[in-house]
Amino acid sequence: MNKIKIVVIIIFSLIFVSSLFSKRDYPENAYHISEVECVKCEDCISICPVQAISIQSGRAVIDQEKCIQCGICVNGNFYDYEGCPVKAIWVKSQFEEDDFTDESLGE
Repeated sequence: MNKIKIVVIIIFSLIFVSSLFSKRDYPENAYHISEVECVKCEDCISICPVQAISIQSGRAVIDQEKCIQCGICVNGNFYDYEGCPVKAIWVKSQFEEDDFTDESLGE
């Protein structure tokens, strides 16, 4: 079991380091939390490796300046967190701008 923890830590460390050198594409590939879908369970807050997710004005939000786009909040950490339980977190580039905009979520 300890070997799994070590491997997970190494993987996330590599993701974090590689993100420091990668080009950020805001907002095309930015993660967002749907105000409508989010049930405010706060699981994503505790799992984010860079504390980019917080509760502000009663809703979960992602600080795009802190976010390293690791995807843990969406896909899980492959150990004890399986990602957002209600699939409220999404990557903006997954959707066409005309079909899914921030305005449709009331953001």
